Amino acid sequence: MNNNIVSLNQSKLFIGIDLAKKIHVAKAIDINGIQVGYLSSLKNDREGFKTFKSWVYKIMKETNTESCIIGMEPTGIYWQRIASYIITSMDNCEAVFVNQQKVKLTRL
Repeated sequence: MNNNIVSLNQSKLFIGIDLAKKIHVAKAIDINGIQVGYLSSLKNDREGFKTFKSWVYKIMKETNTESCIIGMEPTGIYWQRIASYIITSMDNCEAVFVNQQKVKLTRL
């Protein structure tokens, strides 16, 4: 637990992805909770994932962050392809799942 807290105090970028069948949406925030980027159209295919990867690294460079945590709800089967891509192709980024009930509470 303490290691997780220490790692969040470092230079991190947080990205949330709203998954859908064909088009995903992503938002990036810094450690202070300030929105630093928004990607309104992320296709659920390899070309879309490459666009996402370049967008993430661009935001990381602009905000001078060393790594990122990418969170998503495990909705249906739509998360599998992008999570696999993040794990295998994106250095300094980790994919995590968020509880759907907790996300609904934050939207209120």
